[in-house]
Amino acid sequence: MTPPTQSHGNQASTRLREHPAIQEGLRRSRSVLLARIQALLFDSAYYAPLHAFLDRLARSDAPALILGELGSGKAMVAEYLHHASQRRGPYVFVNCKALDPARAELELFGYEDLPGPDGSPREVEGCFEAARGGSLFLDEIEALSPTLQVKLLHALQERRIQRTGASIPVGIDVRLIVAAGTDLASVVKSGDFREDLYYQLNVAPVRLLPLRARPDDVIALVRYFAQLYGPKLGHQDVEVTPEAEALLRAHPWHGNIRELENTVHYAMIVSRDGRIGAADLRLLQASGEPTFPVCEPGSQADADLVLSALDVLFGRLFVQGQPDLYELVERSLVTSAFRHCKGNQVQTARCLSVSRNVVRTQLKRFGLLEKE
Repeated sequence: MTPPTQSHGNQASTRLREHPAIQEGLRRSRSVLLARIQALLFDSAYYAPLHAFLDRLARSDAPALILGELGSGKAMVAEYLHHASQRRGPYVFVNCKALDPARAELELFGYEDLPGPDGSPREVEGCFEAARGGSLFLDEIEALSPTLQVKLLHALQERRIQRTGASIPVGIDVRLIVAAGTDLASVVKSGDFREDLYYQLNVAPVRLLPLRARPDDVIALVRYFAQLYGPKLGHQDVEVTPEAEALLRAHPWHGNIRELENTVHYAMIVSRDGRIGAADLRLLQASGEPTFPVCEPGSQADADLVLSALDVLFGRLFVQGQPDLYELVERSLVTSAFRHCKGNQVQTARCLSVSRNVVRTQLKRFGLLEKE
């Protein structure tokens, strides 16, 4: 991160640059930021109403709560809320989970040190004061300790903070934006997050869907990232093969947009002539099982996607050295077809494109027929 363009006291600005959990956002133009969010969120059919809502929310000074899984775009939405607002102060980003517990309170609220030679106390600003006139984004808010939750609640209610070691509170002019990777309501029920603070923050929640819940957006995002990284790697026109598209659609994307971006970036690096094929994708290393996107039932596209996903699964079984794999797959296929046809042998035979005698033999062999 480039050093902040605006200083808020030498001591405070130095601390912001050096602490790995705290960053001060650059003043990127709103048009550039909007273009990126437009491609990643707003162009999605799932998020069509989100654009207008965020613009209305940005004009308010009410706390904003953003909920979503890791990599779903929470930090991007927080930055958009700041740049779309009328606030002209800095945008300060804090990862609450990365803060040193022993110094978290000092980093957030500042402190007054022992008096210097002139007899006056040394004042050190925290993040709240460093973000004066702007926005303070607290990511992974659920990681705050109970003590800091109390201080944050008082700061919201009183619009002022008290530095550690100070006797006089300091007024603050800060828009607070927070994000959580889990459902805060469940954390409240477990007793790990204050209920009164939750209601103070939950004025206008923004919920971001995981990428696996919006499979129709995957290929559009792939093309966006391909256009983003292609020119940098010497590829002007990027093509994604049908086989690669099928694998990308079937992948679960537990890392959401961030994982997809990294996957496309890697594929652009190893691909030849800007053509992304199935061999260029690093999907087998990802955890979790592939999910199947929604396609027109019975269409060729639907069949191709499912077969591509099966190919991924078979590859994992090959790597694992699954014993008796042929027997296992045959049993699974016959069992699934018999269950799908609700125990009807004729329909099962038709479903598998074999004769009824073959099906009957397999059903007996796998113990799926009741004793006659």
